[in-house]
Amino acid sequence: MVQRKRDCPERNVLIDELRATPRGEAFVLDEDDQNRFYMFVSQNNLDILNSCANWFCDGTFDVAPLGYQLYTIHALVNQNRTLPLVYSATENKSEAVYDRIFRWLE
Repeated sequence: MVQRKRDCPERNVLIDELRATPRGEAFVLDEDDQNRFYMFVSQNNLDILNSCANWFCDGTFDVAPLGYQLYTIHALVNQNRTLPLVYSATENKSEAVYDRIFRWLE
């Protein structure tokens, strides 16, 4: 059985590898170390998201570092294909956090 350890980072979580996609596109849309809020999406993913009529959102604590929630936004790109396009990691799951996420997507 594979053991998995999730540590809550004490400092900035964003190492350089997380700041760009493998194709070199900027991937961090918003970051706030003080409030522990990080939002990841590439411009290509934003374009796909804006062209889709159906979005699906979900939050989970299972795969995020301890104390964080991973909130994802997926889009139905055709009849049988859904893609995760936006990722947000936050310690706080208040209404203000969700407002902040969707303000970026307007």
